[in-house]
Amino acid sequence: MALKRVEDRPTPKEVYNWRPYVLALIAGWSGMLFGYDSAFIGGTIELSAFQAQFGLDKLSEGELAFTSSNIVSTYQAGCFFGCILAFFVVEKLGRRVTLQCASALFCLGAGLMLGAKHSLGLVYGGRLIGGLGVGGVSLSTPLYIAEIAPPSIRGQLVGFYEIFLQAGGVVGFWINFGISEHIPYGSKQWHIPVAIQLIPGGLLLAASVFLRETPRWLYRQKRLNEAIVNLSWMRNLPADHPYVQDEIQGIRAQFERETQGGNNEGLTAKLKELGKPGIRNRLGIGMCIMMCQNLTGLFQYYSPTIFSSIGITGTSNSLFATGIYGVVKMVATLIALVWLVDRIGRRKPLIVGALVGALSMYYIAGFIAVAKPSGTGSPTPAGKFAAACIYIFAIAFCMSWNGISWIICSEIFPLSVRALGQTITSATQWLWQFVVARSTPYMIKNIGYGTYLFFGTCMILMIPWAYFILPETKGVSLEDMDRIFGYCPHGHNMAIEDGVIKNEIEEREVADVHRP
Repeated sequence: MALKRVEDRPTPKEVYNWRPYVLALIAGWSGMLFGYDSAFIGGTIELSAFQAQFGLDKLSEGELAFTSSNIVSTYQAGCFFGCILAFFVVEKLGRRVTLQCASALFCLGAGLMLGAKHSLGLVYGGRLIGGLGVGGVSLSTPLYIAEIAPPSIRGQLVGFYEIFLQAGGVVGFWINFGISEHIPYGSKQWHIPVAIQLIPGGLLLAASVFLRETPRWLYRQKRLNEAIVNLSWMRNLPADHPYVQDEIQGIRAQFERETQGGNNEGLTAKLKELGKPGIRNRLGIGMCIMMCQNLTGLFQYYSPTIFSSIGITGTSNSLFATGIYGVVKMVATLIALVWLVDRIGRRKPLIVGALVGALSMYYIAGFIAVAKPSGTGSPTPAGKFAAACIYIFAIAFCMSWNGISWIICSEIFPLSVRALGQTITSATQWLWQFVVARSTPYMIKNIGYGTYLFFGTCMILMIPWAYFILPETKGVSLEDMDRIFGYCPHGHNMAIEDGVIKNEIEEREVADVHRP
C-alpha cells in the first residue's frame, strides 16, 4: 500500500509547483552554515599548524583543553544570543531580511578568523559573530519555510534545513580529513577550512535576493495586497482562485481572533500571550522537544571519542569511522524528511526512534561494562556489533528527533507569537547543546558506561512523553493548530472538540498521490 499524503483541504495540483521547493531550498541552504561550522572547528583546533601559530603547543594538556573548549563555547554563546537578537529583526523587518543579515554576519565572522595572526582575539571574535549568524538562521529559516509551505509538504520543506545541516557536517569533516592527509604543514592547513565558510555564507547571501517574503508576515504588517500577490505566486494560482482566497481567509480569521482583545504587539504583550492556556502548552512542548533532541545526541559531538571507547583506536580508524557516521546521518535524514515525515507523521518516528536509540545505548553500555575494550588486538564480534549500534543509533536519531524537532517547533505557534515561540525553543536548543557538549567528555571519563545508560534511559522516558503529550500535526494548516491545542484567543467562540482534527485528517487522506 502506498504511503499517503495528507491534505488539509482539496488541493489543486498547481500548488505542488517548483516555487515553494526552490524557496525552501534557498532558505534551507542556511543549514550548511550551521552544519559546516559545527563540524570543521574541532579538527582545525587539533591541527599542529594551528596550535603552533597561536601558541597552543606550549600549553599544558589541561590548558589546551580549556582553550579549545572556550573556542567552541564562544560559538555556542553566539548562537544562543543570535537567535534571541534575531527575534527583533524577524518581527520588524521580516523573515527574508533576517536571513540576509544572518548570512552577512556569518561571512564577517569567517573573515575575522582569517585575519588572525598570532593572537586568539580575532578567532574568538570571529567565532562569536559567526555564531550570531548561525543563531539567526536557526530562528528565521524554519519560520520562513513553515509559513510559505503548503500544509501537506510542510514537514518535507522545513526538513531541507536539517538535510543541509547534515550535509554541512559531512563536508566539514571530510575537508578536515583530507587536509590532515594531503596538505603539508603550514598555515594553509587551517586557513582552508576557515575560508570555506565563505562559500555557503556567500551563496546564501546572494541567493536570498530571490526569496519572497512570507504572506503571513506581510498580512501582520497590514500589507494585504503584497500578501495576496506573494501567496498567489507561491501557489501558482490566480489571486481570485478559491484555494488562495481560502488560505488568505484563514490567515485573516486567525489575525482577527488574536487582535480582538486589543493590541498584542510589543514584547510584553507577546510574553503574556505565551502564558495563556492553549499557548503555554505549545511552548512547553517546544522547549521539551528541543531538550530531548540534545539528550539523545551525544554521538554528534564526540563520536571519535566514543568509537575509541569501544575499541576502535588509531587516529585514521576513528576519524574514518566518524566520517562514515556522518554520511549515514545525512542519508537517514534525507530519507526521513523528504519521503516519510509528511506521510507517516511526526509522533510515530519519535516513538520508534527513541526506542531503537535507547536499545543501542544499552547495548553499548553493556559491552563496555563487560568487555572493557582497550583497543588492542582485533575487534571481537561483540565489539563490531557495538560499533554497528552507533550507526543504528545514528539512523534512528536522524529519522526522528534530529529533524522533526525543528519541524514541530516551526509549525505549532499561532501567528501573533510564532517568532517569539520559535525564538525561545531555538534558544533552548542552543542551551541544551551547550550543556550536553560540555558535560559529555567528563561523563565518559568519570562514569564510563554509565554515560550510555543515562542517555538511553532519557530516551526511554521520551517514549511516553511523545505518545501521551505530543499531538500529531501532520497535514494540519498553521491556522488550524489552535484547534489541536485548545486555544480560544480573547474568548473567541471557537469549537474545539477532542479528535476533531484527527477525524478530519483521516477523511482527507489522499492515497496514491506522490510529490512531483
